Amino acid sequence: METAQTGHLRRLALGTVPLAGESLISWLGAVGRDHGIGREAAARITGITPALSPSGSVLNMRDLVFCLSDQQVAAVGKTTDLSAQAAHDMTWQRFLGTALPRQLPAPEKWYRAAPQQDMRHQIRLHGVSTETLRICPPCLEETGGRWPLSWSLPWAFACPRHRCYRLDHCPECGQPLLCTSSGIQCGRRSGNPDGTRQVCTADLRRLPTVAAEDQELLDLQQHLFDHLESGADRRAARADFADLWAMFCVAVFAGHPDHAEGADKPVQKAFTEFCASRDSQLDRRVWMSQSRSPTPLLFAAAVRIAASIVFAEDPFDAADALCSLRAFPRPDEVSYVRRAWANHHLQRAPQHATRRLKDVITALQAPPYTKLSESLPHRFVGVDTEALEQYPPPPPGTRYLITPDELAYLDPELAQAIWARFAAQAR
Repeated sequence: METAQTGHLRRLALGTVPLAGESLISWLGAVGRDHGIGREAAARITGITPALSPSGSVLNMRDLVFCLSDQQVAAVGKTTDLSAQAAHDMTWQRFLGTALPRQLPAPEKWYRAAPQQDMRHQIRLHGVSTETLRICPPCLEETGGRWPLSWSLPWAFACPRHRCYRLDHCPECGQPLLCTSSGIQCGRRSGNPDGTRQVCTADLRRLPTVAAEDQELLDLQQHLFDHLESGADRRAARADFADLWAMFCVAVFAGHPDHAEGADKPVQKAFTEFCASRDSQLDRRVWMSQSRSPTPLLFAAAVRIAASIVFAEDPFDAADALCSLRAFPRPDEVSYVRRAWANHHLQRAPQHATRRLKDVITALQAPPYTKLSESLPHRFVGVDTEALEQYPPPPPGTRYLITPDELAYLDPELAQAIWARFAAQAR
């Protein structure tokens, strides 16, 4: 059935077949090169542009790479003979059920303008900053500047085949690499002291890389790519991604440089510098752009720590070794994680973790003045009022990591004693 949008379209003379897992942005660039036109013109001749925003710009990622409407899919099928599944696989719908939940939660009330905007917002709530591109220069050389959509996932931090860490910034101009890149030239504009602007002409295919020698990280990267590409066991894939994301938050907010021991030196350096910057901030309130879109080296360090918990024989013991879950009262690191998970951008992390991490999640979300049973780590045991007296009052000016609502978990007398002390200290 033809619509007003598809009726005037004609099949293209040159059929550009998408590469396995290729991004829609990358594919449109290839279509444009094959026909001697730009990417915006390629979007028009394939029938995608009419369904975009009034600006008609393919560079508006909010209206393109997240999902395609039925009209857009029909238009692409008419002009290129691509199946609906092949068209959807070039968008973020490809990762539903693996790196993203199969059914995304209902969109927040301030994102109801279009399905693409709904999806953009929900994807970001699961730790994915879709604007960044994490490239492997040797791979770009082999594909002629075309790249898979998975390179926009934070889970793409290394290239197992070329044994190198990925780049998310251009070393020539220092600006982030975006998924609207041509795949051949950086193309980012930067200002000069005299007020003029220039375009970075760095060849992305020949940028220097950082060698990856940590086999543990390379094996983990290959494991994650297998989950994304094969789709054989999507349930197991979703469980691994959800649990790794939850423990990634633990590594970011509670990890220390010595936890990255055994990783490659550049990875250790990135994590050490991050920890120093994080610890200098009040209550380790890491700016959300850092935790949502970390560099590949930083992400490699944090996911390495996360994997040591998720894939351990006993995840609770592994997490306990990281941030002393059985200690009483709980160390500040645990409170930092709990507060981070209360943030709107990270609250989905513990919610989507699987039963594999039940005890770990419960212990991390427990208030600091509660004890954990040795036999059942996720069960609370009683706390007597004398326990508080074992710990002297903190010095003036200390910020307390507990709220009145959290006191409901405690014995009423202990809760009253703690809150009275907090109130006196606040005065």
